[in-house]
Amino acid sequence: KGAQNLYSLEAGIGAEKGDWGDRRSVVFGIRTITRDADMAYRLNGRKMFVKASWFPIADFYRSTPTAESYERDLRLFRDGNFDLLVNFTVVEKPEFYDLCDRLGILVVVELPFPQYGPQRVMDQGNPMREPFLKQAGLQVRQIVTALRNHPSVVEWAPLAEAHEKAGGWSNGVDQQGYDTFMAEMKSIVSELAPGSIFHPSLCDLGEQHFWYAAA
Repeated sequence: KGAQNLYSLEAGIGAEKGDWGDRRSVVFGIRTITRDADMAYRLNGRKMFVKASWFPIADFYRSTPTAESYERDLRLFRDGNFDLLVNFTVVEKPEFYDLCDRLGILVVVELPFPQYGPQRVMDQGNPMREPFLKQAGLQVRQIVTALRNHPSVVEWAPLAEAHEKAGGWSNGVDQQGYDTFMAEMKSIVSELAPGSIFHPSLCDLGEQHFWYAAA
């Protein structure tokens, strides 16, 4: 909590006569993030006590959220002593990630796929398999490139609860097809956002839901 160490970078293209062409400024931060074998997170080498929750889609009408409504929701989130959220299956507006940077809220990006993934689309004989993989790769590259400079974004996950607690991909789908899909997603994240965490399936593969807070 408190003020975050953020930096401003401005870049531009100048013509020979000194006239400026395209210019862009970005705010960024510098940090390291790691996760131990027991799922403990370390920010800049220091072990964190993580209190996390998912962030429901701000509004199904994607033009509706504003910087003000994002800030209201995120401040309520932070005032509840949460420090990490799951950005659930949509790409929010840039203001959302800017505010997470400023408020010190870490973000797990659950990429915009169905929760259990493409299912039968990944079967070896499905004619949509290769077109799906190609289009998924293109879109994930765009998403990672757009969000990777936000210090708040610390983890990427394509799916959630799709591996049924490490017992195999759900609903009897083609295991090899899913392994290919996950390898492609991991390759993209590792290439474009080195130093961040990749987790194939949230609340799965070592992670666990805890539903007993109100018990």
